[in-house]
Amino acid sequence: MILPSPNPYAALLLEKILMYLSRSKADGYIMPIKPSTLIKEANEEVREIPTTSWLGSPTKWVTERADVQSRLWTIVQIAISKWRIYEEVFGEDEDLMMSLAMALDSDYYWAEFVNIEHVGKWAYYTIKKVDDSLDSLAMKIQQKDNRTELMVSNRWFKDANLIIGIEMPESYMEQGIKIPVNSSEYVKLNGLSNITVSILTPKTRTLIKKPIRIWV
Repeated sequence: MILPSPNPYAALLLEKILMYLSRSKADGYIMPIKPSTLIKEANEEVREIPTTSWLGSPTKWVTERADVQSRLWTIVQIAISKWRIYEEVFGEDEDLMMSLAMALDSDYYWAEFVNIEHVGKWAYYTIKKVDDSLDSLAMKIQQKDNRTELMVSNRWFKDANLIIGIEMPESYMEQGIKIPVNSSEYVKLNGLSNITVSILTPKTRTLIKKPIRIWV
């Protein structure tokens, strides 16, 4: 909640925490240990984690202020769906994962501390970045001498992995393409008419651009 940039107090807070821990250790109040030490000494293995929280119920995050909380969860669900599309097409993005993590911080959904501004800001940032990346993909079709040529361009700063779906009156075909940064790839189709061309994600085949239809 306090570490992400641009909070100028994060470094000071960490310094104070480490100082207090060091002093408490010297005074004999605590004995700091590494997580790896606990793992080595553990004798039991957790095989199942209950769906409820340490509170015993999700009500604090879901129903105590349902009018507000439900709207926040709906917004974040949209952000998650957008993020999944981005990862399919462009791969992992640390900045995008951080913004989504900030939007999902459960403390901001807690009934007494609901923070619409925080959740909305980070969810909107996630959604906008994905929308901007998808808007950077362009598709253009040209017909010359009984030949159809499809040009797909990528103006985003990462390579794009896509599926081109081509629907014809009696058949359907797909072709996978990878478009490097700031470049275009071409798909040539000979002797085709009455076609619909779509850009899809490579795994879930999610439609990410409005299809182009050519009727001859």
